[in-house]
Amino acid sequence: MDLELDQDATTPRGRALDWIGRFLCLVLLLALLVVLTGWVVGDVHGWSKWLSWVPAPILLALPLLGLVIGVISTGRFIKVARWLFLLLALFLFAWTFGVDWGIWRTKSVLPTDLVVVHWNATWPGKELELDVTYDAIGSVDPDLVVITEPGRFGWADIVKDFLSTWPYVTRSAGIVLLSREPVRSVRPIIASGGVTLVQVQLDLAGVERSLWVVDLPSDPSRSRPEIFDRLLTLAASKNTPAPDLLLGDLNVTRHSRSLARSFPDLVSCFDQAGSGWSGTWPRALPLWQLDQTMIGPAFECRHFEVLDPGYGRHRMPSAVLRPRPSPEDPASSD
Repeated sequence: MDLELDQDATTPRGRALDWIGRFLCLVLLLALLVVLTGWVVGDVHGWSKWLSWVPAPILLALPLLGLVIGVISTGRFIKVARWLFLLLALFLFAWTFGVDWGIWRTKSVLPTDLVVVHWNATWPGKELELDVTYDAIGSVDPDLVVITEPGRFGWADIVKDFLSTWPYVTRSAGIVLLSREPVRSVRPIIASGGVTLVQVQLDLAGVERSLWVVDLPSDPSRSRPEIFDRLLTLAASKNTPAPDLLLGDLNVTRHSRSLARSFPDLVSCFDQAGSGWSGTWPRALPLWQLDQTMIGPAFECRHFEVLDPGYGRHRMPSAVLRPRPSPEDPASSD
């Protein structure tokens, strides 16, 4: 009809919409470039620390929005932008399901493998004593359970039967340790400035292994490199054996540059054998994996999953570990 406003690019309104579309596409492309640069640089600098925390599923919304804008806009720049948005969307989609979601990584497990569960209970009150919490722990039949920030965990009558099945029960320096394997020593190393480190010596098949239980500050404004430097400096000053296994609420993401630089000989269990979604925090919508389980050359991860404890702010990582044969042992772990 003659009274209808024509939105063709040759009309003033059509040209205005095209300019708006081009501007929005440019802003989205710049935003994607900035965030991806932060991913690459990582949390070693203040400006990039915040960007490195942006999860792929959230970032994926930007190229999808750009594709929608590209459909309703025209022009040579828009055509190029469409292809860029499509490539970025495919990259972030592949990252979400190939990196953040574990697929095709789980390996076969044996009854003799070691099942390790960690949970940051975040100082709960008496309401923690829920059947659902102990059911979640028991569902994987663990050999070792580490509870950080345990609060009143284990104080109520409901848990007496649960604890009675564990030959080794230790409460020290803000952690609760339940083990079916012999515990040789539990040493609180650091408990200041928001940094906690407890070093545990475990006897696994006649070989002593060093476990670090770590809890780092949650304040995102604090420098991650400085926190890790403090952790390593204080640990070295007390002649703490290097960890064969490290777990805890590190308050950094799995791909943290600061974490990788601090522990170059350790690898993430999720990267080796992760199954399902990797996020552990917040429990209701776990976009970030802040609770890490990392192993050295002494172990191989065969299976890793994140459990919902039914309570609290963090989910519960569970890892199935297999000791690697010593160099003089010709047997392999298959």
